[in-house]
Amino acid sequence: MLLPYTSLAALLCALTASIAAAPSGGTNTFATSVDPGIVLVGDSITEIGFNPDWLGWAGLVTAHASPKRDTFNRGFGGYTTRDLSRMFKDLLASTLTLTTKTHALVTIYLGANDATYPGTPQHVPLDEYKRHLGSFLDHIGSEYPDTKVLLITPAPPVSQREFENQPAAIDENEDDIRLVRRGGGAYLVPKDFFLMRPNDRNQSYTRLYRDVAIDVARKYGALNINVGVMDTWQMMFGEGDNDKVEYTRDVADSFYHDGLHYNKKGDTAHYEYLVKRVKQLWPELGF
Repeated sequence: MLLPYTSLAALLCALTASIAAAPSGGTNTFATSVDPGIVLVGDSITEIGFNPDWLGWAGLVTAHASPKRDTFNRGFGGYTTRDLSRMFKDLLASTLTLTTKTHALVTIYLGANDATYPGTPQHVPLDEYKRHLGSFLDHIGSEYPDTKVLLITPAPPVSQREFENQPAAIDENEDDIRLVRRGGGAYLVPKDFFLMRPNDRNQSYTRLYRDVAIDVARKYGALNINVGVMDTWQMMFGEGDNDKVEYTRDVADSFYHDGLHYNKKGDTAHYEYLVKRVKQLWPELGF
């Protein structure tokens, strides 16, 4: 038998009220909203942070924040701050939803490609790199004043030249490539992710970009508590005084599978240090 219109309307109202009044701890409840999300902006180190072979750092952040917050990976292989400057505003706007008009946290992890040697296709001069970082922070501060921003310093690459032009020995098998490091340490890397260590960048030149990223974060952080920094160098080599860290080739190399992109150890370390820094800087995010 069909219900009269008035009875059907009353039933729908009652059902809506019961859902809205349902206890938050119950198992049969509906999520009525999602908190502002997390946007991970970067280059290939962010893009393949969803590496399914060992659950990369971006995937770990996503699992950590879920289901309270959505996480958006906006990493683009080969990109520099110059490339991102052309799309940064639209990139952030594209991650908003009808229920979230802002972002809880934006991480900006750029500089690995900017810091390639002058004359190489990806190179971005240091002063331009600094200017782009500042423009990113200016835009977020203006359009999303409550959003927390974590600037992540470019990590120290390990150049093939540091191994005196001695390539890593490789043993190929059907599915993987085994990298044999000095000292006999070895691990497997899927063929699709195999690259030799880079020759177009090194740690001493990248350190200049790392220092600029710290300076920019500190400058903006002094005026806005929503800006902080995560130093990948301290993540690798330990936290020292006055941001001074000593580069150690073999320690840095242990975080990568190719001298630039993280292996499982690097992804895990990056995720854990990121969570640590967010908790230190902004405990109110409930990270």
